Order: sequence, then C-alpha cells, then structure tokens
Amino acid sequence: MVASQMEFYPNFLFSNPHLQTIIPHQFRKVPKIDYNRERVELLDGDFIDLDWSINQNTKLCILLHGLESNSNRTYIYGMVHALKTQNYDVVVMNLRGCSGESNRLFSAYHSGKTDDLNEIMNHINNVSKYQEVNLIGFSLGANIVLKYLGEYKNKFPIPLHKAVAISCPCDLSSSSRRLEHWSNKIYHDRFLHSLKNKLLLKKAFYPDLIHETKIRELETLREFDEYYTAPVHGFESAKNYYEKASSKQYISEIEIPTLLITAQDDPFLSFECMPYKEVKNNKQIFFLNPRKGGHVGFLQNIQQQIYWHEQKTIDFITEIDISLFVK
Repeated sequence: MVASQMEFYPNFLFSNPHLQTIIPHQFRKVPKIDYNRERVELLDGDFIDLDWSINQNTKLCILLHGLESNSNRTYIYGMVHALKTQNYDVVVMNLRGCSGESNRLFSAYHSGKTDDLNEIMNHINNVSKYQEVNLIGFSLGANIVLKYLGEYKNKFPIPLHKAVAISCPCDLSSSSRRLEHWSNKIYHDRFLHSLKNKLLLKKAFYPDLIHETKIRELETLREFDEYYTAPVHGFESAKNYYEKASSKQYISEIEIPTLLITAQDDPFLSFECMPYKEVKNNKQIFFLNPRKGGHVGFLQNIQQQIYWHEQKTIDFITEIDISLFVK
C-alpha cells in the first residue's frame, strides 16, 4: 500500500535534500542516551555489543543503524527518545566492528547479513520476555530488516509485532552507483575512508591477509566491496553481493505489518530503491514516500523535539491512527 506523498512539509529553508541529510546529523540537539552495554558472544567466536535503554517496560524496539554508524549517532538518540515517550524499552544492535572496537574475525558486517540479527533475536528471547517486539532499521540497517523479514518469514525466534524501514537502499547496486555521483562525494568518501581504516586496523591480527597498499588504492565503495566485502563474506563479486543482499526481492514475502519511509529526493537512493511494485502487491506493507526528506532527515524545523519519521514510526507501531498509512 502506498500512502500519501504529501504528508511531509519541510521548512522552505531546509528543503534541499543535502540540508535535510546533513543538518539533523550535525546540528540536531538531542540528549545522549545512558546505555547499558551487553556483549553477546556469537556462535562463530565473534561478538556483538548491544546498547540497552530500558525501564522494565513490556514492549521492546530493536534498532539497527546504518553504514559505518553506531548507537551513539544523533538519529539513533532521536528515535530512542521518541520511543521512550511511549514507554518502549529500546536496544540498539551495533553491527560487528561498529561499537568502538574491531571485531575479532576477518569478516565483519554487510548489507544483507541477517544471520547476526537472527542470533541476537534468539539471545533476546532467552534473556528477556517481552509482550511485544518491533524492529526498526535505518539505511543499511533497514535493508537488513526487510531482507530478514522476507527471508525468515514465520521462523522468527520472537513473534514480531511490526517493523519499520527508514531510507532503505533496497537495490544495492543502484544505490552504490548513486553514491559515486559527484554530488555525493562528501558522503561517499567519508564512508570509504572509515571502511578502509577499519580494515587496516585488522593488520595486527591478520598480517597475511591485509595488503595496505592495495587497500589505500581503493577509490570507490564498489571497489571496496569487490576487494573485501564480497569475497570475505562468500559472494562471487560485488555484483553478486548486491544482487543477493538487496532486500527489494524479499519485500513481497513479508508477512508482518511493515512501514517503509523513503523520501523521493534521498541523495543516496536511485529510483530503483523506490519499491512501488513490490509494496503494491503486499497488503502488509505501508509506504510513506514524500517528495522531500533527504536521507534519514525529515527535518521540519530546527526546534522540534520529535522528527516527522520518528512520529510516523510511533503512530504506526502504536496504531494511533492507521488511516495515516493508507490511501
């Protein structure tokens, strides 16, 4: 189901998609979250750090961050604070190597790595008994959420109530090309620099696998994925990785109520990342697709406490007004 495209109205001063993307990240004033960190030892010998913000509530939201991000980013703090107003406990899953220290294995995380999410879901089910559990993903994390929902279907360790995917690059190949456009150089180069530095940090533990000169010569995210992400995680090539890890092909298989929020002017995403056909054919999917909003932006005015996408997420998972999400 495709919802109204006219619900988000940014202040005209912030209507540019790059301002929508940058201002909330750099200038939003939101209090830090005092997390309780839990380290989960994974079956393959690696670990994932979970950051909990709890008050002994009966409802839980699991948050997954974006590429080279973590639980301490402003957009994560914003969503945690918004959810806490509705008496949700929140846990942020820091993907491998994203919690402030390098993960143990030579492999790390990638856009389609759903087995880690499933293992964390198993862990949460074993240590906590919540009456309601929701999944919320941002960007790369949104792709993992949608792929997970379609891939695992009714085999979740925890019965899921609802899910939300915000600014999802559901077609990874086209999103990669989009990020390589000159207009996105500031974002692209920042992501690439972070990924290369993380890989170089593994040299002390994997000296025979790290070729520093070659890594420093990589000039695009696609080259990084061709050199490292794809072969290390069992894909034939970057092309094969993008094809298999993209969540777009899994949207038709999703069986729980799921909200997609993607701005049409998202500078990271191409038209192929607007899954109009897929959501139209699945009555469980609700799609908010405003003309403006940038990438995980949705800033209406600089003083607001809860951003538009955060309020829509709350409305959706709490069923405040379901008419907001249908034509």
